[in-house]
Amino acid sequence: MNCTKASRALCAIAIVLGGLLAVSRPAAAQTTGTLTGAVSDSTGGVLPGASVVAVHTPTNTRYEAVTDAAGNFEFPNVRVGGPYSVTATLAGFRELSQDQIFVNLGTAALIRFQLQVQTVSETVTVFAQVNPIINPDRTGASATLYRETMETLPSLGRGLNDFARLNPYFQTDAGRGGLVVVGKNYRYNAIQIDGAVNNDLFGLSSTGAPGGQAGTNQISLDAIDEIQLVVAPFDIRLGGFTGGGINAVTRSGTNAFHGTGYYLFRNNSLVGDGPLERPLADFTNKQYGGSLGGPVVRDRFFFFATGEQTKRSQPSGFSATGASGVNFGHRAEIQRVTDILRSRYGFDAGGFDEVTYNRDGDKIFGRADFNISTGHQLTARHSWVKGRDQQFGSLSALVYSLPNTLYGITNKTNSSVVQLNSSFGSKFNEFRVVYTRIRDFRDVPVEFPTVQVFFPDNTSVFAGTERSSHANSLDQDSFELTNDFTFYQGKHAITIGTHNEFFKFANLFTQQLYGEYIFNSVDLFEQGVAQQYTRNFSRTSDPLEQARFSVKQWGFYVGDRYRVKSNLTLTLGARVDLPRFGDTPLTNPRTADLFGLRTDEVPGPTQFSPRLGFNWDLLNDSKHQVRGGLGVFTGRTPYVWLSNNYSGTGIQFARLSLSRNAANRIPFNPDPNNQPTQIGSATGAASNEYNLVDPDFEFPAVLRYNIAYDHDLGVLGLIASAEVLYADTLQEILYQNVNLRPTGASAFDARPTFTRVDPATGAAYLLTNTTEGTSWTFNTKVERPFRSGIYGSASYLYNDATSVNDGTSSTAASQFGNNPVPGDPNDPPVTLSNYATGHRVNLTASYTHTLFRGIDTTISFFYNGQSGQPFKYIFASGNDINGDVSVGTGSAVNDLLYVPANANEVVVTGGTWEQLNAFIEGDSGLSKYRGQIVERNATRLPWRNAVDFRLAFGVPVGRTKVELIADVQNFLNMFDNTAGRVEEEFFPGVAPIRLAGMQDGKPVYNLLFTSPTFTKGSYVDLSSRWQAQLGARFRF
Repeated sequence: MNCTKASRALCAIAIVLGGLLAVSRPAAAQTTGTLTGAVSDSTGGVLPGASVVAVHTPTNTRYEAVTDAAGNFEFPNVRVGGPYSVTATLAGFRELSQDQIFVNLGTAALIRFQLQVQTVSETVTVFAQVNPIINPDRTGASATLYRETMETLPSLGRGLNDFARLNPYFQTDAGRGGLVVVGKNYRYNAIQIDGAVNNDLFGLSSTGAPGGQAGTNQISLDAIDEIQLVVAPFDIRLGGFTGGGINAVTRSGTNAFHGTGYYLFRNNSLVGDGPLERPLADFTNKQYGGSLGGPVVRDRFFFFATGEQTKRSQPSGFSATGASGVNFGHRAEIQRVTDILRSRYGFDAGGFDEVTYNRDGDKIFGRADFNISTGHQLTARHSWVKGRDQQFGSLSALVYSLPNTLYGITNKTNSSVVQLNSSFGSKFNEFRVVYTRIRDFRDVPVEFPTVQVFFPDNTSVFAGTERSSHANSLDQDSFELTNDFTFYQGKHAITIGTHNEFFKFANLFTQQLYGEYIFNSVDLFEQGVAQQYTRNFSRTSDPLEQARFSVKQWGFYVGDRYRVKSNLTLTLGARVDLPRFGDTPLTNPRTADLFGLRTDEVPGPTQFSPRLGFNWDLLNDSKHQVRGGLGVFTGRTPYVWLSNNYSGTGIQFARLSLSRNAANRIPFNPDPNNQPTQIGSATGAASNEYNLVDPDFEFPAVLRYNIAYDHDLGVLGLIASAEVLYADTLQEILYQNVNLRPTGASAFDARPTFTRVDPATGAAYLLTNTTEGTSWTFNTKVERPFRSGIYGSASYLYNDATSVNDGTSSTAASQFGNNPVPGDPNDPPVTLSNYATGHRVNLTASYTHTLFRGIDTTISFFYNGQSGQPFKYIFASGNDINGDVSVGTGSAVNDLLYVPANANEVVVTGGTWEQLNAFIEGDSGLSKYRGQIVERNATRLPWRNAVDFRLAFGVPVGRTKVELIADVQNFLNMFDNTAGRVEEEFFPGVAPIRLAGMQDGKPVYNLLFTSPTFTKGSYVDLSSRWQAQLGARFRF
C-alpha cells in the first residue's frame, strides 16, 4: 500500500490495526450466515447464562450456545436459508421461541429475546421478522438475491449474470456477457461458489467465468440458493477483486424429498425482426433438466443433485445470398474463390447461405451434507460442466468468412469442494479445501492455411483454418486451502484465517502455425501468388511449444467485529496476500543489454488490505441505519497478461513475415504441415518482439470510501437507501513500448513522433503500473424485499470512472497498440474509462397471486435504461500518424483524431468540407475539441432501453405443481421494432477519417463516414430484437 496515495487517513487505520492486532472480521462466512442476538428480562436487564438453541427446521440441524456476561449469543457458520426456530431458556423464566427466521448469505439475522418471569410451565412462540437490508452486519455496498426472488423473474440465459444485473452496480456487457462493476473491467471481478474461486483466472473468457469461451454457464441455476453481490464489503475474507464480488451458495437436501423437472424452448419464430427488419435463419434453443434432493438418513445425512443440458443452434447473421441475415454480397467473387479452392487444391470451403452454428452445454451437480454432531457439519459437493461453441473469427459488413473457417471451442470444468464447520463452545472453525480443473481447446473442421482474398471495394473473404485456431488450448488447475477460526471475548468476535491458492497454467497458442496468405485480388489468388505471408512456429524441439508456469498465492487475515453498543458495530480488518511465481521465463540477454530489463524476472508483490467498516442504527429501532467504511481492495492480474512474458522472450518462437506489397508474388502452399520457413531472402527468425514485466509490478489495488443511509419507510415494507462510493486507484496496469524513442512532433497537430531505439527490435512491451484513475458512484434505491409473493425495487445510479488503460485485450501488443492516445503512448493521459456506466435506471417487480382452484399467476419485469457505451474517434488504419505503432507489430489504430478548427487546416477527399464540418458539429464530443486532438472516450453511443417480462402459471396436479412459463427479452421491441436497439463501440474505436498523406503542408482527410454503411456503433443483432422463451416445469 502506498501511504502517499492512500491518504493519511487510511495509513492511520493501518497503524491502529497493527497496534490492536485486531483487524476486520467478516460479518459472516463466505458460504454461510450468522444468527446473533441478545437475551434480556422484561425490564431490559441482561440475562447471562441463558441457553439458546437454533434449529434449521428443514433438516433438524441443531446449533447450541449460552449467552455471555452481556446476555449476547451468536451462531456463526450456520446454513443459509431456513426457516430456523430459535429458543431461549433460563431457569425461572418462561421459555421463548421465535420461528420463521431466515438467514442470508454474508449477513447476520438479529434476534432479541425478552423473557418473562415463569408462573406456570409454558413455552411462548412468536414469528420473527428479520430485515435483510437494515442489518447490523451490513456495512459497505452489497446486496443479496434469494432463490424465491430469482424464480419469479425473467431470464433467458439462466446464468448468474442474469440476476446480478438486478443490482444497479452490476452492469451487463451486452455484446460479451461480462459484468462491469463501478467502471472496472469484468476480469477484475471475483466469483465464488460455495467459497471456491470460480473465475477464469487466466482471463480469456468473455464472461469472466469458466465456460465463457464455450458459451456455457458455470453452474445450473437450479443448484443456486442465494447470491451475494459485493462492491465494498468490509468482510476481510472477501478479496481478490477491484471490481465486484459475486458470492453464491448452492442448495442442500432436507428431511423432505423435493424435485423439479423442466423444459425450455425458443426458436426463430419467437424472435422479432429487430430495428433492421430482417429475418433470422432457422435456429432452435432447447434446455432441459431437473433436480432432486432429500434425506439419506433423516436429521443426519442429506443429498441434492441437478442435471441440465442445453442445445442451441444459432444463425451467424450474414450470408452471401441475402436470403437471410445481412447480405454481404459479392456472390460472383466468392463463387470464384470457392471454385479455385475446390478445383486446384481439393478444398471445399462451404456454401453461401447464412450458417447456423451450434452451442451445447451439459451440467451435473451433486452435494452431500452430513450432520456429524450438534457442533460439526460436513459438506462435500462436485460440479461438472462441459460446453462447446462454434464461432467465426471474422464476420462483418467488411469481412466474410466461408463456412469451413468455423471453429469449435470446448470447455470442460470439474470443481470439488469439501467443507467442515465445527463449534467448540464459544469457538468456531471453518475449514475448506477445493480443487478445480479447467480445460479449454479448439477444434477445426479441416487443417488448411488461412486465406484472405480482397475485392476491389476493400472488402474481403476468409477461407481455411481461422488464424488463431491453428494451435490453441489452455489447461488450468487450481487448489485452494482455507481455514477460519473465530472466538469471542466480551464484545469482540475475533477471527484468524488463511486462504491459499495454488495455480498451474499451460497455454498453447501459436497463431498462424499453418501459415496465412493474403491476396489483393481474386485473379492473383487464381494465379496462386500472395501479396502477404505470415507464419509463427516453434524454435524448440516441441513443435507445439506452450507457456507453462505455476503460481502460489498465500493469504492471511485477522479481524475483530466489535459490538460497541446495541446499535453500533465496528469491523476492523486487514489481510496480506502474497502471490509468488513458481517458474521463471527463459533468459534472453539481449533485452538486458538493450533496455536494462530481463526476460527471466517475475514480480513478487505484497498486497496489504486494511479495512474499517461501521453500522449505526441511529435510533436503535431498526428503521434508520447509517453504514459505510473505507479500505483497500486488491485483486488479481489476469494471468494471460503475465503468460505473455513466458512465451514472448524472443527465444521460443520464430516468425516469417512478408508485409503486404502489391509487387509480392509469394507462392501459395496448401499443405498446413509443410509451410515454408524461408521465402526468397526472408527467413523465419527469432521473434524481435519482446514481452517484459517490471520486477516491481503490483497487482491491481483500489482504495474505496463508502457511506450510505437506509430508512425503513414503514409503508408496504419499503426501504429507501442512498449511497456514495468513491475509489482511488492505488495500482493499475500500464503498458509501454520501451523500444520507442521520441524524434520530434507531427507537422499538423504537434503530437510527438517516434522511432526505434534499436532498429532490429520490432517492439519491447513492458507491463508496469500506474496510480492514475478514480471512480465515484451515487446510487439511490427503494426496495421491497420479497414477501407474500411481492417483490419490487427502483433505483438510479450514476458512475464516473477514469483510467489510462482498461485492459481490453489479451496480448501485450494489443493492449498497447489498441489503446488510442493523443500523444505519447508510453504516458497515456487519464480519461473516461471504457467501462464507466454513466446514468442507469432500473425497475424490477414481481407479483404472484393465487387464482381460483389454487392456480398461481406470476407477472414480473425488469427494466434497464442506461447511457450508451463511451467510444473513441480514431484515424483509420493504414497510416500511422507518428510512428508509435508501425515500428512495433501492432496495427496503426492508436491515433486519436485531430479535429480541424476550420477548412484551411485540411484537404478533404471522399467528400466535402461542408460534410466534415456538419459531422463535427453533430457530435459535441468532437465539436468541443476544435483545433485539438479529441480525448479518448469523449462521447457516448445512444441511450439504451430494455424491458424483460415474464408471465407464469402454476397449476396443481395431484401432489405436484406444473408451471407454464413465458419469458420475453426486450419486450417493448414486440410493439416497436426500433425500441431496445443495442450498440457497442467498434474495437478499438470509430474511424470516420483516413489520413491520406500531406498536401501543401496540410493533412489529407479521406472521409469514410460518407459511406452509407458507416455507423458509430456496432449493432448487436440478437440483443436488439425481442426474443421469447416458452417452458414448462413441474415441482414435487
